[in-house]
Amino acid sequence: MDRRKRLGQLRELGVFPDSPDAYFIDDFVDLSVYDHLEVNKKIGDDFDADGRLLERAIRDCQEE
Repeated sequence: MDRRKRLGQLRELGVFPDSPDAYFIDDFVDLSVYDHLEVNKKIGDDFDADGRLLERAIRDCQEE
């Protein structure tokens, strides 16, 4: 799937935050952390409440 489309889907689901500003670059965030999510399933409001998945997605891209 196209990366931009996947980012859009994750943002619509509320599991990936919106860009904080127009200059934010999310091209290097590891989206594979979210591979197990299906966009056609309802995701609870408490999904990733502690932010661990998002933290891992960002950390993984910084380690490369």
